Amino acid sequence: DFRPIRQLGKGGHGTVYLVEDVVSNRHLAMKVIEKNGLRLREYPVVFEEQAVSRALSAMEAASRSGVVPLQGSFEDSDNFYLLTDYYPEGDLMKWMKRHGKVPEAQARLWCAELLVTLERLHRKRIVHRDVKPENILLDEDGHIALTDFGIARAFTRKDNDRPWKRSERGRDADVTHSLVGTPGYVAPEVYSGKYSYGADVWGTGVVLYCMLVGKLPFGLDPKQQRLEEIIARTDSVPADFDLYGVVDAEVRDLLTKMLEKDPRKRPAIRKLKKHRWFRGM
Repeated sequence: DFRPIRQLGKGGHGTVYLVEDVVSNRHLAMKVIEKNGLRLREYPVVFEEQAVSRALSAMEAASRSGVVPLQGSFEDSDNFYLLTDYYPEGDLMKWMKRHGKVPEAQARLWCAELLVTLERLHRKRIVHRDVKPENILLDEDGHIALTDFGIARAFTRKDNDRPWKRSERGRDADVTHSLVGTPGYVAPEVYSGKYSYGADVWGTGVVLYCMLVGKLPFGLDPKQQRLEEIIARTDSVPADFDLYGVVDAEVRDLLTKMLEKDPRKRPAIRKLKKHRWFRGM
């Protein structure tokens, strides 16, 4: 049994509450997904989130995996429930609202941890597809953990109805086509309808930009702009827009690479980890 304490947040597929396990007195985060609010075609998304979260919870269980582990899941006649660890420090967006821009040394650590976490996901052929500050939680030791796999895709799952395809070429054919993600953090190729792991690299680049500059790149303001303008700016405004005099040359070079418009030219994480900005880590 769980005792509800307060609401932590609300997303497209559910509401997250802080709850207390009345047996252990442990605080947990519970995501509640109302069945009544789901269309039939959205049910597989819920099951996919549960399956991906379970797989990631077992990932390198003996060490830090960088993802928020799933502690349990169940359902009743009204809702689906997903239980995860509770992070009292909150998410990165809340941190930035309290403290402002992230100091460069701290941003370097969090960016490096996020890249390592995503590389582990990609090795398991999972693309997150919604990398943003609200989905990056902070633990009490100052490290980050990636959460919310509601729109993640695991290419290893076999289902003819999945919006991806794979051929004998293997990883090169790990492509998905759904227009998902959060405006402002969505890579250009997502709007074109064909993308893969590079979309997570782009999202990480936007997160790093936000940490250092304090706003979205390319003059993006999703609350004030129509989708057409967001797409146009994402496609056409240079990656170094508004960076000169704000960040140093090394991190500007890294951001330019991560925010490369052409996903074929955007470096993979294994190359980004060798960038000189991460030297000494």
